[in-house]
Amino acid sequence: MTSHAFVSCVVGVALALGCRSPEKDNDSPSAATSGAPSGAEMQDVVEGHYVFDLESNVFSPCGSDKIYWVRSDAAKLASLRVAYNQWFGATRPEPYSPMFARFRGEVIDGERDGFEENYDGLFLVKEIVLLRGVKEGDCRPLPRKQQE
Repeated sequence: MTSHAFVSCVVGVALALGCRSPEKDNDSPSAATSGAPSGAEMQDVVEGHYVFDLESNVFSPCGSDKIYWVRSDAAKLASLRVAYNQWFGATRPEPYSPMFARFRGEVIDGERDGFEENYDGLFLVKEIVLLRGVKEGDCRPLPRKQQE
């Protein structure tokens, strides 16, 4: 099984089960912008599950069977990494534990290298609208494809 297939399988199972960190209150956002976005601002906001782990910096939009490698500027990537690590602390309940994310961004074309090549494409995060623990009622993604 390839690294991508393993991550897809683990992330898919974790998302399907709605895994969460038992030590934290899932109602508190880890990172969010101030104020609620207007209707016009919500047009390019995408909800889904974000995973930052060893060899993973990925986003899977709600209702999609795609997993995208996350790209952004250095400050946003650092914010995502810090928020993810603060949420789960030094020990994660499971490898590749997801967080619920609301990003302003889009799928982009671009040359991929390294681990990026193992995923369905690239997702450019323009703004982190919300990043928090997964809770019941969040989107339920479609089952993951088994890739060999």
